[in-house]
Amino acid sequence: VLVDTLVEESTVEELAEIIKAEADPPAEKAKNTIVVNGFETYFVDADFFEGVDDLHLLAGFIQYEGGEAFERMLIAQIVMDTLNRETSPHDALAELLTDRRYFGILERYWNIICAEITDENLLIAETVLSAVESNNDVTVYDGYFYADTFGIPDVQGFNESDFKFSFTTKHYVFYQR
Repeated sequence: VLVDTLVEESTVEELAEIIKAEADPPAEKAKNTIVVNGFETYFVDADFFEGVDDLHLLAGFIQYEGGEAFERMLIAQIVMDTLNRETSPHDALAELLTDRRYFGILERYWNIICAEITDENLLIAETVLSAVESNNDVTVYDGYFYADTFGIPDVQGFNESDFKFSFTTKHYVFYQR
């Protein structure tokens, strides 16, 4: 049986846009989508953290990064120093943490790891945010990366000779340029 259906042109265009969006996701989301351990996830943008205050965002980020308490303290200090640099292109913590040139956050793992932020991470974040109020430069370190990636040539685009100083822990290499 053949059935002819008359549909308004605007409805057809709307349905076509929906189908196109499902079949061809926006370029930005597609560019930020990756597969990790068989699961598809994507890097979030600053809007993901709308309504989250800096205390909970910083505490969540150090929980997301993990490590020993002193490593998380150093990470929080580096994050805040990076944000407070005169050369920082970011005005808000969420913008910095979601900028893949600096950090980057995968949505799936944030939702799993940061579902409940621990009191210890809240205390570390509160301590660092309080220190930043009186001093914009709270650590000598310029950055960090995972210690297990340091042995991979050019994974970070630099090598040990690029540092004035580096400090390697179980989980991270903290460096000063």
